[in-house]
Amino acid sequence: MTKLAGEKQIVVIGDIHSRLDLAFDGLNQLEHEHGDIDQVFSVGDAGLFLCADDWSYLAGPKKYRRPERSPQITAAWEKWRWPMAMIGGNHEPHHRLRMFDTVHFGPKLSYTDAGILKHQVPDLRVYGLSGIFHPAHLGFGTVGHGRQPTPRGWADLATLAINKAIAPRQLSYYKQQDLDLLLRLAPEPDLLLIHDWPVPPPHIHCSGVRPEMLLVERLRPKWVCCGHHHVSAEFSVGKSKCIALNIVTNKDSPSVPAILPGWAGIFRWTGTVLEKIALWPTAERWLPLP
Repeated sequence: MTKLAGEKQIVVIGDIHSRLDLAFDGLNQLEHEHGDIDQVFSVGDAGLFLCADDWSYLAGPKKYRRPERSPQITAAWEKWRWPMAMIGGNHEPHHRLRMFDTVHFGPKLSYTDAGILKHQVPDLRVYGLSGIFHPAHLGFGTVGHGRQPTPRGWADLATLAINKAIAPRQLSYYKQQDLDLLLRLAPEPDLLLIHDWPVPPPHIHCSGVRPEMLLVERLRPKWVCCGHHHVSAEFSVGKSKCIALNIVTNKDSPSVPAILPGWAGIFRWTGTVLEKIALWPTAERWLPLP
């Protein structure tokens, strides 16, 4: 794809779940088909477990921990050549994200708990919210117990997790102050990144509070991208156009698996307008391609 002067090609990617090697191959192939990528955004669950010890902070059952995969992740991250701006999902080394460790991850990664997400595309306004909703964990003070001091922010909470005073999964739930911070920002950003959907996915029957919906209704972003449910979908909330991105693969295999349709969204930034080009891949394919 030929870009005009000042235009930027942006790719928003869905869940990776530590298969950074496959994501790297996928973005290489996407560039071959659509041209150079100027900026990558992630909707979370990238799984940048660069050290084997990081896996102890993975939320969920121990059977999903793969410390033997860390050398492969590190090798893929070392050759990763695109700037990536991300929010956290619910399967991350949250102890490093909640106290964002810029030295550990290096200069090619930017992150936000909530609010404005820094990146390298001039004038593009991007907001993000890390984590998922849990009604019992909207306040920092709800997680203190025993002789532990009451946490007042993410650094305090991450310290409790590092000291094994709380379960690591508690770092994966966003807080009311995160929502409030976002709602104080100027409306109508070009892009809002959230991990969970603003509406119930078709395969889940639920009702009640969905803070992501409130954010979209109040902020009225041009585009919303999300992941978490490992399916690809497009829908609207008011005037906001929403894209749910697929997981990179659902095959936990050492062989090269298929990248699933709709794992990535390709956008063009004209300098004033963010336009969707395509979802990629359009059909399941095997990588690397000939």
